[in-house]
Amino acid sequence: KKVEKKPKKKYGPIPKPIKWELLCSDIDGLKVLINDLSKLPKKRNEDIMFELKDTLQHMEDEAENIRREKEKEEKELKLALIPRKRSSRIRESKVQRIEREDRER
Repeated sequence: KKVEKKPKKKYGPIPKPIKWELLCSDIDGLKVLINDLSKLPKKRNEDIMFELKDTLQHMEDEAENIRREKEKEEKELKLALIPRKRSSRIRESKVQRIEREDRER
């Protein structure tokens, strides 16, 4: 049986490190970046555009979840601050229960 050898890799010069640069820091900046990149040739940017749009969708979903949670907390806080009305029936039953407990002692 003949065993095929893997072709030897030819290594060239060590590439210089890539310098990273922050292009946007929020959802609006990401939208502007996507808009700017969409003007470039499609074939070169297809993969990055897909990833950026996917990231934008996740960021928008997370922002919506945070907004809903904040509204829910504010609503609960407002409800907690409103004085509660008690039914006279409940008040009467509580008074009767206390009186019964006093009599049993």
